[in-house]
Amino acid sequence: MDKTQKIIGFFILFAFLSYLAVLLFMVVGHRVQVEPGSLLRLEFDGNLVEQQQIPSLTELIQHDPRKSSTSLKDIIQSIELASKDPNIKAIYLNTSNMSYASLSKLQEIKRALQGFKDEGKKIFAAANYYSQSSYYLATSADEIFLHPMGSISLHGFSVYQNYFKEALEKINVDVEIFRAGNFKSYAEPFSRTKMSDEAKEANTQWLKVLWKSYKEGIATSRNIDESDLQNILDHPAQYLKLHGGDFAKQAISINLVDSLADQSEVEDAIAHYIGDQYPSITHHDYLLSFAKPEYQQPQAIAVIIASGSIQRESSNGQHIVAKKLIKQLKEAGDNEAVQAIVLRLDTPGGSALASELIRKEVERINKHTPIYISMSSLAASGGYWISAAATQVWASPTTLTGSIGVIGMMPNFHNSLKKIGINTDGIGTTRIAGAGRPDMPINAEMSRVFQMSVNHTYQKFINIVATGRQLNPEYVSKVAQGRVWSGLDAKKLGLVDELGDFHDVVLAIAEQYIGKDSDYDLIYIEEKLDFQQQLAQQVLGNADSIIQVEQPFSWVEQALQQYISSDLLNLLQDPQGIYSYCEITAP
Repeated sequence: MDKTQKIIGFFILFAFLSYLAVLLFMVVGHRVQVEPGSLLRLEFDGNLVEQQQIPSLTELIQHDPRKSSTSLKDIIQSIELASKDPNIKAIYLNTSNMSYASLSKLQEIKRALQGFKDEGKKIFAAANYYSQSSYYLATSADEIFLHPMGSISLHGFSVYQNYFKEALEKINVDVEIFRAGNFKSYAEPFSRTKMSDEAKEANTQWLKVLWKSYKEGIATSRNIDESDLQNILDHPAQYLKLHGGDFAKQAISINLVDSLADQSEVEDAIAHYIGDQYPSITHHDYLLSFAKPEYQQPQAIAVIIASGSIQRESSNGQHIVAKKLIKQLKEAGDNEAVQAIVLRLDTPGGSALASELIRKEVERINKHTPIYISMSSLAASGGYWISAAATQVWASPTTLTGSIGVIGMMPNFHNSLKKIGINTDGIGTTRIAGAGRPDMPINAEMSRVFQMSVNHTYQKFINIVATGRQLNPEYVSKVAQGRVWSGLDAKKLGLVDELGDFHDVVLAIAEQYIGKDSDYDLIYIEEKLDFQQQLAQQVLGNADSIIQVEQPFSWVEQALQQYISSDLLNLLQDPQGIYSYCEITAP
């Protein structure tokens, strides 16, 4: 390396360290005061999630990390604090950048917003365009504004997916499927050309429950007849024609919104209520304005949030790692102040072995410290496996749960490789030596072994549920079969104890173990973060004012990236190849 290169390298390093120093100063020193008569802006960016994934330092520098997700806990905590805060006069719902949000999470926010309104405060919602998720949330507002050239995308709930059987046949790829449960449809895309009758039956049942709940929420908030709303969505062209193809006019005519207004007109309406030149604060900054309290009470309820697919070891993406979750459970169980634990689950399941490792720890701790399961949008398959050992299981009516079934899957590229001239040959010391290689066809002996192992795991799952839920194994077998149920139906079937959200679970625990009018702390047991992760977590709340780099991906690249990095690929790392996993994404 010559002298010039060394000088250039030094300046690059100096520039980076200077940038990092400024970033640290802005994050650590970023504290605000809440002025009287303030508007609280709830910023919904990306997906609404139970847990935000902590980005690496490289990701922080490359793009705005907060655009990918919004913390449900942060949103609800902001609303609850603002409800009692005399400095906050109104809330503004900014859903312009909202992506995916499940119905159950939206319903929890709506409940918190109703508490805010009960304090005599006002909520505004405005957007150029409302997605199905963001509109449901907007119906919590006292006034809903839509841009005169805007629209509302209401289209109903659905389950559609691609089926790859014919494509795999064309490239000579075989996929060996081993399953237990007539409704366990996770592997259907690889073995069929269309949805099975069993999958259609199960999906229809829970879709009806969720769609009815969605329509009821809108109808009640906006004083619209449910049947009228259904008729409009079933015949959109007919109704849009009545308004000359103008979506905004149609929206106001059927009372979906209160006013058509651009952003400046919205700001004028808010100023009319609060006062001219009103101060405003985002919920990120609002939470930072509160000092983190030390625990004051001798009694506490511990909360552990577990989100993502269930795995034994860490991998890229948002996952529940057995080793880490077990450590958190032990920390909560060993805390003498903790009277009970809430395990908040938002998971499609995953590795059967990892699920069992977690379940055994839940079972052990539950003997001396009660554990309540609070199901979020989805707590199915491995998520239900874990839940069976708890003191009580709670779900919202629109939670997707159950999917008590087991699956094994082995792709095989033997014929594909042979077609392009690649052959595999060799010798082994047993008839099954080399079994499981993707470049060799699975032999009949190993096929029987895999299926027997899947059947055994399924029967173990049945027995775990029967024992934990105090149900007859024959009955569990009947309602299991890998079928997905709504929380509403799961309660009727005895798969969950009570219907309610996180707030309801905490209140029930407080009344049962602490005393209805007694004081207690709510403590979150979270993974200990290193310096880099702590910095990243702090930046999540400040990224909008610090990092302003556009996402570098087109929508096509984003879709491909999401598919390639999906649980479908990341999940399949269990050494036994046996999974309790549910493929459904909760609407």
